[in-house]
Amino acid sequence: MRLEWEDRINELLERMTLREKLGQLTQAETVKADRAEELREAVRRGEVGSILMSVGSTAGNTPQGEIDVSFYNELQRIAVEEGPHGIPLLFGRDVIHGHRTVYPIPLAMAAAFDPELVKHCYREIAEEAANDSVHQSFAPMLDLSRDPRWGRIIEGSGEDPYVGAQMARAVVEGFQGDGTDRAGSVFACAKHFVGYGAAEGGRDYCHTEISDYGLYNFYLPAFREAIEAGATTVMSSFNDLNGEPVSASRHCLTEILREKLGFEGMVVSDYAAVHQLIRNGVAADDCEAAALALEAGVDMDMADFCYLNEGERAVREGQLSEAAVDLAVRRVLRVKFAKGLFEAPYCERRTFDLGAHRKSARTLAGEAAVLLKNEGGLLPLAKDTSLLLVGEGAEERRGLHGSWSLDGDPSKTANFCEAMREKVTRPELLCYDRNCESNRTDAEVVVLAFYEDHYSTGENACISDITISDYERFLLRRARALGKKLVGVFFYGRPIAMQG
Repeated sequence: MRLEWEDRINELLERMTLREKLGQLTQAETVKADRAEELREAVRRGEVGSILMSVGSTAGNTPQGEIDVSFYNELQRIAVEEGPHGIPLLFGRDVIHGHRTVYPIPLAMAAAFDPELVKHCYREIAEEAANDSVHQSFAPMLDLSRDPRWGRIIEGSGEDPYVGAQMARAVVEGFQGDGTDRAGSVFACAKHFVGYGAAEGGRDYCHTEISDYGLYNFYLPAFREAIEAGATTVMSSFNDLNGEPVSASRHCLTEILREKLGFEGMVVSDYAAVHQLIRNGVAADDCEAAALALEAGVDMDMADFCYLNEGERAVREGQLSEAAVDLAVRRVLRVKFAKGLFEAPYCERRTFDLGAHRKSARTLAGEAAVLLKNEGGLLPLAKDTSLLLVGEGAEERRGLHGSWSLDGDPSKTANFCEAMREKVTRPELLCYDRNCESNRTDAEVVVLAFYEDHYSTGENACISDITISDYERFLLRRARALGKKLVGVFFYGRPIAMQG
């Protein structure tokens, strides 16, 4: 932190009312057009400190509107010119594995195990996101997970703490670049602290049990690496850990995160995680939930307005100290100073080489592909090989992006069939038969394209059966009956069982 920031923060704190302080700790969702004026007025009153640039907790699988930079610049102008103290807004969005350019999912990036290339790709991702008003990306997800039934396994680096730590550093350094106040940089947000990936039975939001040994040796190393790499923000998790909800746990968010790991930045709750403390059984109402979360160390309340609506009452009734509020505001303001928002609050569009970004994404995708078996050295296929391409995965576009791709354009993505046609020496060498009904006899090799759609992974997308689908097993039997050499290409976002 810089001393000049602290002087200005002290001055702001002295001038702010309690409600205005709580406003700084409130992250509001982007609203639809019919409620835009309500949001403008809330910003004008100083009741919003940050904007979530998406709608809903499952934004990764829910269509989101196009980012309107002029709208966010307008909100920023209202905050700076018409708000009570001229404090700029912080804009956050789920930029998980790409923005306009879509890169491989984080689990695939981990399979490439090329931290320098991953860092380079996230530098490009940051440039694209910053060009659309984004200040904070809710990534990297550092939840070590060993249960492929869990839908969010695609967002992390899998089961190994060392790999997770290396990817954590690469993503943080890529996002934040040479300085968070530089053009083209965004804040990283290490999430979900902590143990979210250990959800019992692979069920999202579920209870977790982790021993101290497991916590410190498996679940914390990636967060430690992210913090040492300079991660500016951290997101608290939904889950309870050993019976205590993390978003109400001073032990987790202060004693471990800050005192042991040395984190000095801002903690934001997961979506409506403060309100969820009622369902966790530790809070009677939003007032108690707000007090518990703030005292534990959650600085920014995402989407549920518990702090703004109930914080004054919590202070008045003695459940919450104003000192805890001031400390949280101080952390939020430090982040805004670190981003340079007091000096340069608006998004100024820049140009860069999207072609180079696509080339990087393609390189990383090539490194991320995993060859499981190659009997007889069949692969790589010669370009003059006659092929029968089978399976609906061959014509899929959106599914190739995976979950949590909010801003990529599937219409600009070649499907597998189109990409294969570009590689064969003559178009007639490739025949596409979705359901393997042609019994083509002149094909030398049958290529099966299997996939799961993007709705099958991501938040609240857990499954009980990780085997390939009945339809794909049916296609496999049909293809085998042709008596040809077989190649299976699997476009999946999680580990799968390939019994067929």
